[in-house]
Amino acid sequence: MIEAIGKELKVLRIRNNLSIEEVANNFGLSYETIRRYENGSVDMSIERLEDMLKYYKIDADIFFKNVCANNHN
Repeated sequence: MIEAIGKELKVLRIRNNLSIEEVANNFGLSYETIRRYENGSVDMSIERLEDMLKYYKIDADIFFKNVCANNHN
């Protein structure tokens, strides 16, 4: 599930025409941390995920529907 969440975060970043650096700077994180989130190689807190969903302006319900749909393909 962590990998599916990361993949969906990457999709959102790309759809918003943002670089990893831009997202990292917005959250005061390193490039590597964002990359690890997107690759699903590190877990994030629910608070961080909520902040990222607000940043991408997506409702959590829609986000998790997308995660589940893409995780089963």
